[in-house]
Amino acid sequence: MATRKSTIGALRPSGNHAKVYSGSSVVLPSLDIEGGSPAIWLEIDGSVRKRVLETHGPKTSHPQVSQNSRTRQKTGVERCRQKVEKAVGARGSTHGNIDSLVNKHLASFRNAEKTFAGAKALVQTYREKYPQLADYIPEGAVEHGIHIRENATDESEGLHKFHIRIRWREPWYEVAGADQHDYQQVNAATWTQRFKEQLAISIAKIVFAREAAQVPK
Repeated sequence: MATRKSTIGALRPSGNHAKVYSGSSVVLPSLDIEGGSPAIWLEIDGSVRKRVLETHGPKTSHPQVSQNSRTRQKTGVERCRQKVEKAVGARGSTHGNIDSLVNKHLASFRNAEKTFAGAKALVQTYREKYPQLADYIPEGAVEHGIHIRENATDESEGLHKFHIRIRWREPWYEVAGADQHDYQQVNAATWTQRFKEQLAISIAKIVFAREAAQVPK
């Protein structure tokens, strides 16, 4: 079968419009040359156009996404990200609060233990210096407490009691005088000060008894 070829010829159409010839050929106008030169017409074989369409197919158009749609998508993604960060932050905040409370109570318990250990150390120090102090403060009499006798030779006169107990969620610093049955709850500083005062009174009694014994009769 003979192949039809596109032909270029110098044609003079009547007017400036394209002329359609019989068959499948289409004539398209080209640029007219100034100076009265003949117009150049390009005849394109319609079969060529058909094959091009069959090979490449018609041009398809893709749906365009509007700017508002993209903005909504970005906004949705940002909201999801913020929710996740907020949830993670909330868990981190909760853990931080628990750790803070643990440290707070640990500091309170350790301070109570330190206060009691300091009181026992004072007793041991002055017991070595004043052996008679053992009559006022029996060693190992109570747990987490120190009892000081009002009178070294007469227990019936009562005991000055100093206790530190862990109750509920905090240390309790408790004191009771020799003439008191109920404990009074005080803070750590008051507990330490009252203990030192009573210890000093007992030591003063020991010193005074020594001096009285040395006075000639």
